Amino acid sequence: MPEAEPKLFEFHAGAARELSIPGGPAGLERCLQFLPDRVYEALRTRGEARFFRLEQHCARAEQGCASAGLPPFDEDAFRQGLDATTRAYGHEAKVRIDLCAKPAEELGARTRTLYSFRPLVLPSPEVYASGVAVRIADGLERSAPEVKGTAFIAARAARPKLEDDYESILVDREGLLLECVMSNLFLVQGNCLRTAGHGVLPGITRETVLAAGRALGMQVREEAVHRDEVGAMDEAFLTTSVRGLVPIVRIDGAPVGKGLPGPWTARLAAAYAAEVERGSWPAWPRR
Repeated sequence: MPEAEPKLFEFHAGAARELSIPGGPAGLERCLQFLPDRVYEALRTRGEARFFRLEQHCARAEQGCASAGLPPFDEDAFRQGLDATTRAYGHEAKVRIDLCAKPAEELGARTRTLYSFRPLVLPSPEVYASGVAVRIADGLERSAPEVKGTAFIAARAARPKLEDDYESILVDREGLLLECVMSNLFLVQGNCLRTAGHGVLPGITRETVLAAGRALGMQVREEAVHRDEVGAMDEAFLTTSVRGLVPIVRIDGAPVGKGLPGPWTARLAAAYAAEVERGSWPAWPRR
């Protein structure tokens, strides 16, 4: 099998149709960045063309299309296209689906939905074992945090990359920590699991971790932590559908707890992995 490289598809006339990427595979991110009027979903494959809790991604995409004034979301077409293009790609992948207002004629598209694939590259084992450092990003805001719109992508790309910052934390004007720029944020104090309940993307991994915390007997509070409370926290981690749980061991240069991934983070990561194994299915036919 040839080595995996980024590819772009649409689902047309009942089959996956590969589109040419301007500038070749390396130009995929740039060609998508400037498409107007769209929302997107990002997820990863799980073995043989399987996906975890795809129904929740579909519900969020439907909400995003309605909020952005895009044409109505067609879940069956979305699922059929995802299944066909995933099998055409043939490798484990990070997948992004852009739902556009009209076909991207500059890319030769005939439909409004684009499926882009990149080889799946996960953080190194060292990241999960030792954790990462992050910084608080004052002044960087999402205008519509409940929807995965593309305007925020340009805003975060324009922000200079700081040292010791794996992924910046968004903060509101009152100093409450909301989420990271591409993920949800959790902090732990004792057996209390906290994450912002408003002003954040309703992530699928976030919901799974909240349920796992309750099942493990944690006190779960959907209540944001103030930046002045960070020093009292014992653990922190971020969550995404692609990376799972990534431990955070320093915020703005100061250690979180002992400055090491904590036991609750490990338990929640194991619970999440078990749930992913139980709950991943092909996109089509519907289960």
